[in-house]
Amino acid sequence: MAGESENGARRDNNPEMALDYRAYHRVDADATMVQGATRHRAYRTPRSQAFCNYTLLQHDVFVVEDAIVDGRFRDNPLVTGEPHIRFYAGVPVHDADGHRLGGLCVIDRVARAFDARQRRQLSVLGEAVSEKIRLRLVDRRAKWMGTTL
Repeated sequence: MAGESENGARRDNNPEMALDYRAYHRVDADATMVQGATRHRAYRTPRSQAFCNYTLLQHDVFVVEDAIVDGRFRDNPLVTGEPHIRFYAGVPVHDADGHRLGGLCVIDRVARAFDARQRRQLSVLGEAVSEKIRLRLVDRRAKWMGTTL
C-alpha cells in the first residue's frame, strides 16, 4: 500500500518491487551509457544531462525525490521527455583504486521518498557491484598471465 510523505513523494511498503527502472550506467568523458537495465531500452545520455553525473560527485547515495521541483533537473530533457524521470537515487561504482566508473541507480516516473534504510540498501548494492567489477578484473588479469607465461 502506498502513502505520501510531507512533500507529496510516494512511499511504498515494498519500494524495491515498485520502482520503474534499475540500471548500471557506465560513464565516459562525454556521455553515460546504460549497461544493464530493467524495463527500458538502453540509451546514451550526454553527461551534461545525466543524473549519474551528480552521483559521481558523491561518496555515497545521491537522491532526487522529485526532479520536477529540483532546480537542477526540472528542465532536463530526461525529466520533460522520455524516460520522464521524477525520482532518482544513485550510488557511485568504483574500481579497486577508487576511480569512479559509473553509477548504480534506481529511477521512477513518480516522485517518492527514500529513507535511510533504502539508502543503506542501495549503498550495499553499489559496493557489491564495485566488488564484482574488481573481481572480474582480477580474473581477467589472472587468465591473461596464465596464457602468456
